[in-house]
Amino acid sequence: MLIRVDQYTVVQMESYKGIYSLVEGWEGREGDFKANWIKQPFGKEKIEKELPKKIKLGDKETAINVLKTLLAELEETTQQPADDVPF
Repeated sequence: MLIRVDQYTVVQMESYKGIYSLVEGWEGREGDFKANWIKQPFGKEKIEKELPKKIKLGDKETAINVLKTLLAELEETTQQPADDVPF
């Protein structure tokens, strides 16, 4: 399932070997998901590889806890008065 963030950005949750991640990308003309790719050092030799832009959430239980914690934090920040600037 694609979740639209803005006009150009969508995110999709994926699971690989029981580890869940959020992957950033864009929607293709056919409505399919196209991942955004970034260059990252990989392995002991730090060889630069292009990998999908993602945030690892962990196994299913950990991913649920991470997302619940983020939601609680977001809900807490929306309850603060508008003039209460955190910085």
